[in-house]
Amino acid sequence: MEQIVIAILAGGRSRRMGRDKAALPWNGEPLLEHLAIAALSTRHLVRVIGRPQPEDWKVAGVDFLPDRYPDVGPLGGVLTALEAGAGSILAVACDMPHLDGLALDWLLDTANRLPPHSPGVAARNGDQIEPLFAVYGQSLREPMRARIAAGRLSLNGLIQDAALTLVDAPEEIRRALMNVNTPEEWRDLNRKEH
Repeated sequence: MEQIVIAILAGGRSRRMGRDKAALPWNGEPLLEHLAIAALSTRHLVRVIGRPQPEDWKVAGVDFLPDRYPDVGPLGGVLTALEAGAGSILAVACDMPHLDGLALDWLLDTANRLPPHSPGVAARNGDQIEPLFAVYGQSLREPMRARIAAGRLSLNGLIQDAALTLVDAPEEIRRALMNVNTPEEWRDLNRKEH
């Protein structure tokens, strides 16, 4: 595959959390900044999709793009990221506190071993496919637009229909794939970690 841009999807409404997940404090910095630093460690271009740059943003070298397809969930964010460039994108969620350069490098290396015209690759974590730890190729733009027009917004459905390569995340990567969705999950995580 060609140059891959890392796209951090940060346009969700955080309904279950009840407050902006991207702004949650993690090791002294907002979770979104933590993820941007991890993504930049790969030396790939990093874009945050779905929000303007915060006024107090401290991380240089990150582009911020508005979501061109608001209110259709992560599929719209992934398509926005694809339409912003000519290469593939590695999509991650903004609520993954353990995501690090090691995990991102593993997926980037996996994607770079795919055949040249592969539509992409998604990690499998046990029985669960991780649509927001996946690489999506430019060939998926039209199928994504068609899915949005038809109201078929599931990234898992796209992964299945477009026959993305599925790879099992190794044990040392699986912890990085955990996300947090509720105040209870966030409290439990902080209780265990700090």
